[in-house]
Amino acid sequence: MALANRRTDDSPAGTPAAQAPSSTQPFSFATPTRRLAAHPNEVVVGADACIPTAAAIKSDPGTAEFTTLELTWLQGGGEQRLSIYFASDGTSWWADSITTYDATGEWVNSPAGQRWFTSPLGTPWTGDLDLPNLRITNMTVEAFLRPVSCDNPTSPIAVVAAYPTIDGIAGEGLGFGGRIDLIDTATCTPVDPSPYTFTAIVDDPSIAAINEPMPTSTITTPGAQPDGSEAPPEQLGRFNLSFLKPGQTTVRVTVTDSAGTVIGTVTTPITLRAPSNVTETT
Repeated sequence: MALANRRTDDSPAGTPAAQAPSSTQPFSFATPTRRLAAHPNEVVVGADACIPTAAAIKSDPGTAEFTTLELTWLQGGGEQRLSIYFASDGTSWWADSITTYDATGEWVNSPAGQRWFTSPLGTPWTGDLDLPNLRITNMTVEAFLRPVSCDNPTSPIAVVAAYPTIDGIAGEGLGFGGRIDLIDTATCTPVDPSPYTFTAIVDDPSIAAINEPMPTSTITTPGAQPDGSEAPPEQLGRFNLSFLKPGQTTVRVTVTDSAGTVIGTVTTPITLRAPSNVTETT
């Protein structure tokens, strides 16, 4: 199951893992801002039932208005994917597209113009999903979760990596755009990163290297309000990697203020593999 003709912002390529279906196995996947769980469960696509308990997560952290949860795994010798696209108006959240891809190479989209899982922000949705391209029972899903650092703060400003892991294919022209968020833990709102300095270091630069400039400081990501007007720009800390060769390493991003005081450091593991026959985009 997979993304269909909808590119997410510099999502790292996930590493699919082989699965042995079992209707009694639970599955649970989570990122800093969204989660999906079911128990007991079978994901049914067409005539095929599967349990993606070891699927890789490949998702776009997005903005306050948009995010995704994307799962990739191998079953029956083929790649399968499930991608859920979430939206929010600042009060509620929902999914406006659910896309699947199976081992036969068939792309299937959910019915257009519909919403699923609509719930107030901060509230999960629980129930059964029954679509032509996907059925999941005993399901709990939630998007736009509060960062954990807001509930258990250890400092006034939290440094949060939008991608908890970086997985991809090594090779010329392949790489990754990382994202670092600064969160005011008292109000659980984003902090403008412009006054801060972001320094990224890869522990083994022969596996992955920081691109110049090192790193890019901030970008502006506009969003859309429910009435169609443009939302205030969202400032994000960024860094860029080149994927050089297969292996494992880590990237450490340290954030300092104008006085040179370290306000936080975040470490993200990197796993790169050799190219395969599976088409992936990084």
